[in-house]
Amino acid sequence: MKLNKKTKIAIFVVIIISIICISILNTLNFIKDNAIPNIDSNEVETNYIEKNEVEKNINLENNTIIESKEKEINQKKEENINQETKNVLHKITDTSTYFTLKKCMGLFYNTKKIKSNLNIIDKEAIEFLNITEQNVEKLVGNIQIPLFVIDEIYSQKIDLNKNAYIIYHRLETGDSTFKNCAIIIKIDSKKTIFTVYPNEYLVKKEMTNLKENDVLGVSETIENRAVNYYSNLNVSELDITKECYEKLKFDVLKDNENLFNNLDKTYKNERFENYSSFKKYIEERRDEFASDEIKNYISNEYGNLTEYVGIGNNREYVFRVKNILECTYILESYWDGTFYYKIFASSNLPINQAKYCIDMVINAINDKNYEFVYKKFDSMQKQKFGSYEDFVKYIKDIFYNKTGYRVNNYETIGEFVCYKFEIVLLNKEKEQGINRVIKVKIILKEDDDFIILIDEK
Repeated sequence: MKLNKKTKIAIFVVIIISIICISILNTLNFIKDNAIPNIDSNEVETNYIEKNEVEKNINLENNTIIESKEKEINQKKEENINQETKNVLHKITDTSTYFTLKKCMGLFYNTKKIKSNLNIIDKEAIEFLNITEQNVEKLVGNIQIPLFVIDEIYSQKIDLNKNAYIIYHRLETGDSTFKNCAIIIKIDSKKTIFTVYPNEYLVKKEMTNLKENDVLGVSETIENRAVNYYSNLNVSELDITKECYEKLKFDVLKDNENLFNNLDKTYKNERFENYSSFKKYIEERRDEFASDEIKNYISNEYGNLTEYVGIGNNREYVFRVKNILECTYILESYWDGTFYYKIFASSNLPINQAKYCIDMVINAINDKNYEFVYKKFDSMQKQKFGSYEDFVKYIKDIFYNKTGYRVNNYETIGEFVCYKFEIVLLNKEKEQGINRVIKVKIILKEDDDFIILIDEK
């Protein structure tokens, strides 16, 4: 059957409409399947809170893991301490530890407080020595506040906060006597408490010769008894200078041989012929050394040492310090080899250099070191003396036993080379009396040295 034209058009329209309907239905089905649901705001907040709680739990778990690892690390450190340092002695030279231990020793040796002494002694030592209030004084001596000097310190780790120290020292026993001692001090740095094992305990336990890598067999406990506290100290360079002087003072009064052995080697060889000449030097100045007090200091780095000049009431002292337990002495600050001697050479003002030269000469004369003055004296002026003894007599006739001075006036001779001073000599041993006036000429040399001429007015 043959379709007419209208029929064909109608069929085509139907087909197109069918296709469009099918496309619309497919689109609606897709939207339905992939539609975004309606989300309630409370539900969102709940989900956010739950997420945070999960994260917190995760963080807590992580923190627990971290704490566990830290604890494990500390345990390993403790194990390393046990393997490497615990129960093994090591020599120490730490300044802060030195002063802390000295403070603890001072509390122990103070016989004015016998009951405190008893409470400072470790329980282990009290039981072993059967110490009571009646016999504790025998352990600390019969001098109320004795002098003592620390010579060596060895440390042994007990745990992270506790250390045991064996301290070798010399302890005053009389006017010019001492004995070599050793005590043990246990310290808890967290609680800042300490206890002491007296020398007698170490003697009976045969522990007085322990050194590096030896074992110190003491208990690990440190009891808190209310009086066995110590305080941490802030140590200054002035404290170090004063401590060096205290060691020197002890040796001047009680152990000249040790002082001689600890003099700076170059100074000792140039200044003293032998130990006998040194001992005579000390005997003539013993009171001057022993009664002095350090008021100020000057310090300078000197190679691997620090050189401290202690300025006292009576004189000046030079201490060359490697550490607080290793120090050498120079008993005259004007000695050529000291930093203090070189100060005048580094001054920007030549007049200050010249004034310092006068200081050195006066100090040497007060110290009866006429060799120093003779060495600096003008060679032409030396010729008028028949001998060195005549020169010494000349100096003694002009200057006092202890001479101070003040400058009246001065003039420059030449261009920053020579200075002529008029000075008034003061008798430091007598406040009143006739003061002498002399003229002193100082010639500065290019090699950081100087020449002096003295004329009586």
